[in-house]
Amino acid sequence: MNLTKVLIVGGYGTVGSQIAKILHDRHPTLELLLGGRSAGKSFPFTSTRLKPFLLDISNLILSPMLPMI
Repeated sequence: MNLTKVLIVGGYGTVGSQIAKILHDRHPTLELLLGGRSAGKSFPFTSTRLKPFLLDISNLILSPMLPMI
């Protein structure tokens, strides 16, 4: 089965982990990438469809194609 990837920024926090759980339970075709500054944190729940995604904007290099916000 091909899973659709969804990045949840702040996926280890209170709100992000609740969003991850709801999406996980309601949409079995999603692979959830939990974005956070620390890759060593434990997942909010256990599933083979959860993947860590290291995300630290202090080292972010924006592409010239992206608009500055």
